[in-house]
Amino acid sequence: MQQVASFLRSSLARASPLLYQRALPPASSSLCRFSTKYFNVSYDSGKSVATVQMNRAPVNSFTLDFLTEMSIVLDKLHNDKQIRALVLASTLPRTFSAGFDLGEFLEKKRERGLQFFETFQDICSRLYSSPLVTIAAINGHCIAGGYVLAMTCDHRIMANGPFKVGLNETELGLALPYWIGAMLTNIAGPRVAERASQLGLLFSPEEAKAAHLVDQLVDGSQMAQAVDSEVERWLKIPGERQAPADRA
Repeated sequence: MQQVASFLRSSLARASPLLYQRALPPASSSLCRFSTKYFNVSYDSGKSVATVQMNRAPVNSFTLDFLTEMSIVLDKLHNDKQIRALVLASTLPRTFSAGFDLGEFLEKKRERGLQFFETFQDICSRLYSSPLVTIAAINGHCIAGGYVLAMTCDHRIMANGPFKVGLNETELGLALPYWIGAMLTNIAGPRVAERASQLGLLFSPEEAKAAHLVDQLVDGSQMAQAVDSEVERWLKIPGERQAPADRA
């Protein structure tokens, strides 16, 4: 984990900061809800838990605007010292995220393509090394960049059903960056990670659980209860939480 975080930080040191003009509402000590173009956010400082729901139909694919907005939302929540846990979820039925919007990611303008990937890498770095407890509530298909986001979280809960999860970039002729492969190896072990990444394998929820790609399977109707229970479990750990890269 330390190697992954170190690689991300050294790479991101070269990235230019992105500016975003939309102002988000100020933090409140009580329940707060707000929406941006692509996200619904709710948080209760009293419970110390924030929920960030992706909301870009039809499959929560990532564009530069989407990623920039997500970056601003994460800034907001990390700056609120009363927030101790973050749940990453989706408003779309049966879909967590399908990852990159390929039409934009493969943009012929090199500068915009670099900005796109640097922004995604920055988001992954901050989630992976976040001092917040992070839970991915995977309610459906979770593919490619969508699963990369889920991998950056501490705990992955997936709804059981006719869904697929995994990294299929090689089927599109794309090689996985080193840091994504390293995260997958940390989670699933060397052999599973090697086969999954090289063959572009997609797993059913049961297969994903057996391969340790997800930590917990639940009935979709029980997702909220499962998330609440897991957050409560993590928040019972005494003392100040350390980011993964800082743990022994």
